[in-house]
Amino acid sequence: MTVGEQRQSQLLFTEPGGQQTDAEKVVRRELGLTDLSHRIQLTEDFSTRDSGPIRIRLRSVMGAMFHLSQAIEVPLEHEARGLVTVTRTAHKQKFDWQQLMNGMFRVHSSAHEPEATVRVHYRDTWFFIADDDLESKSTLFLLLQLFQLQAGRAPMPAPVLTIPAGGN
Repeated sequence: MTVGEQRQSQLLFTEPGGQQTDAEKVVRRELGLTDLSHRIQLTEDFSTRDSGPIRIRLRSVMGAMFHLSQAIEVPLEHEARGLVTVTRTAHKQKFDWQQLMNGMFRVHSSAHEPEATVRVHYRDTWFFIADDDLESKSTLFLLLQLFQLQAGRAPMPAPVLTIPAGGN
């Protein structure tokens, strides 16, 4: 699939006449697409009710950050002290966010400083991404890029120059 732009909407293209991948079949089934068109139009515009493009709502960068933050393995002590929110299932079991993340993002915790490129010390605990966890590193890098794109470039203030006026 490739993505293109057209008037406030996105288009997904598949190879015309090409073999559909399993992922494409799942997307088409979930979206209720019965035709085999190689062009699927998507929009974030919920103001109209026409049956044309498929309306989708995307997460904000902050929403993505919140979602990924659930993949942080916090120490049991932090849970016991009520320092973090613990998501529970309907049966009161601790929800396994790693199952949902499917290997996309994992942040470990340790009382000892790890040998990891990505690490931070907070509340007497080291939080880190393992050096061999390329998937988590890639996810973090993508998140940083999205954050920078959304933030844009801040205008640089003009230099201030003080010129003495009058007097010797």
